[in-house]
Amino acid sequence: MYVVTVLLTIHPSDRGTFETLILKNATLSLKETGCTCFDVCFSEDGNQCFLYELYKDRAAFDDHLATAHFKEFNELTQSLVITKRVEIYSLLSNPNV
Repeated sequence: MYVVTVLLTIHPSDRGTFETLILKNATLSLKETGCTCFDVCFSEDGNQCFLYELYKDRAAFDDHLATAHFKEFNELTQSLVITKRVEIYSLLSNPNV
């Protein structure tokens, strides 16, 4: 499994807008053939968003990046995000898969 984690710092005044957009993106991402998990988490103060995404492989993630819904999300949220850090991992085991 191909694991993508994303840590975003959101402008506090834009949290509501960002939350609506990321939940829409997550819902549509889970309809993709290669996406098996798309968890959206917020810090207690609401200023950071953590994403945990699972894809079958790198090709499935590349397919995700090419979707219209991801491109729209990425464009609409650029001004809402202060910082963004993406990390890639390989899942060695998951008893739920």
